[in-house]
Amino acid sequence: MPGHPTVVLGASAAERLGITRTGLETQVVIVDERFTVIGILEPLPPAPELDDAALVGWPVASELLGFDGHPATVYTRSEESEVEAVGTVLAGTANPEAPNKVQVTRPTAALAAS
Repeated sequence: MPGHPTVVLGASAAERLGITRTGLETQVVIVDERFTVIGILEPLPPAPELDDAALVGWPVASELLGFDGHPATVYTRSEESEVEAVGTVLAGTANPEAPNKVQVTRPTAALAAS
């Protein structure tokens, strides 16, 4: 287990930082904390905002980065045949007390239209 918290970088983030490999020797600083890079995502056309992301686990985000426990965005993957079924239960699953406050979108619909 690394001595630092870990991070997975989006493709663009890794490229801008000049990071091409992962491992104990590959580290980045996020908000004055060192993180060991354990993964680099391939480019994700359906969600390009993830290309610029630094993804960390829930406990580390809370303890070190000020995460308040309320995610702004949640990504899911479903078999194409199950997308509609998942969409009907997603808001209630994400926020059972107020599913009306959850916006469910389907970025892959834009890809299918092109």
